[in-house]
Amino acid sequence: NAKLGPNCSVKGYAVKCKGLTQGLTSNLTMKNYTKTLVITDSKLHGLLASTIQNLTNLIILTVTNNILINVTENMFINCWYMTKLNLQNNSICNISQNAFNGLSYLNNLKLGHNPISYLPDNTLMVLSNLRWLNLSYTQLVYVSEGMFTNNSELTHLDFSSSWLSKLTDKSLLGLESMRVLLLSH
Repeated sequence: NAKLGPNCSVKGYAVKCKGLTQGLTSNLTMKNYTKTLVITDSKLHGLLASTIQNLTNLIILTVTNNILINVTENMFINCWYMTKLNLQNNSICNISQNAFNGLSYLNNLKLGHNPISYLPDNTLMVLSNLRWLNLSYTQLVYVSEGMFTNNSELTHLDFSSSWLSKLTDKSLLGLESMRVLLLSH
């Protein structure tokens, strides 16, 4: 059995935690067969990389309404099957260049409502199956040329209410399947 604590529940292959007061620690252990992990409304400062990396069958990870600050290098390196990652409504301001390594099947990434002001140039390169990207309500001011060169499957890109002030044709190179681009303020 997983050691989860009083604020977590297990239903099938899904683990849901709400209102964790001590955050995600090494004491929170889940079985490798966990497919969905939802952690909301907690005081989570950081994801314990070793816990996430051991969840090799994880398909959906939602960590919202917490106070995450960093998405570190290779945090998801063993999460080969993950298709949805939702890190909205946190305090993320730092994303390492290799943060999303291992997420080759990821098709939905939500980073909105975070004070992200910079994405390293090659951060999204490994996400060749990405279809939905939400960067709304971020502090991104510009998108570097070629940021999306390996994201030809991306159909929805949301920059609404972000601080984006410069976007050129070269910023959108590689977005051959783009159907929706949201830029409203």
